[in-house]
Amino acid sequence: MKKCLLIPGLVFWIFTVSGQPVKPANNWYIGVAYSQEIVVNGYVRVREFDLEGDKMTFKELGMSSYPAVKLQLGKQLSLNRKILFSYENFYLNGHSVFNRNIAYNGTIINARNGISVSPTRYFRLRGDYAWKPFIFRKFSMQIVTGLVYDHITFYLDGTVAENSPRSEVYESFGKQALPYPVGGMLLKFPFSEKAWIQLEAEGTYIPKFKSFFNEGGTMSLQYSTLLSDAAYIRKWKHWT
Repeated sequence: MKKCLLIPGLVFWIFTVSGQPVKPANNWYIGVAYSQEIVVNGYVRVREFDLEGDKMTFKELGMSSYPAVKLQLGKQLSLNRKILFSYENFYLNGHSVFNRNIAYNGTIINARNGISVSPTRYFRLRGDYAWKPFIFRKFSMQIVTGLVYDHITFYLDGTVAENSPRSEVYESFGKQALPYPVGGMLLKFPFSEKAWIQLEAEGTYIPKFKSFFNEGGTMSLQYSTLLSDAAYIRKWKHWT
């Protein structure tokens, strides 16, 4: 048995609004952010036993844009060190019609009647430790290390074909996921105390390994991420 998922291939963060109180040292603070993402590329594919599973691109599934809401809890340990915990929920949506049946997770779906990814549930839990080894007049550097856990139940919701050996139109990847480490660096170039440009890059790579999960046989996992971000940020009172 083999299962695989790639989500997302590439997205753009095009709009973010967030708010949080001032961060005095040794105090906890909270924040909230809303973002809208545009899908550029990516696909999903799940093989179950003898059914190979169709490779479905996000564009074919009608996924073009989706919102995300993030809640964050942080503690400023000192001027240069802090810890962050966050919960982020992605509201994936999309609907599409095909002129054929598709195979997904061992189920044959009659895509002529339409399929929807909108019931998909996708949330992320993350914990980070960040510190600034260098602070200069023109820029500062921040190193970030953390753990990320992604819980995804990905749906291709549609009419199950009469000859389908199974009737499950979703795959719960969250039950097979492990927290994975991330590491990266953030550069901040301030114009003033209230405006700055921020460049960020982080990633992880864990080669394929046999996990302790078992579903019709031992399941293998592999993680790889590479995330980059460039942003202009402006603060107005407690909002950024």
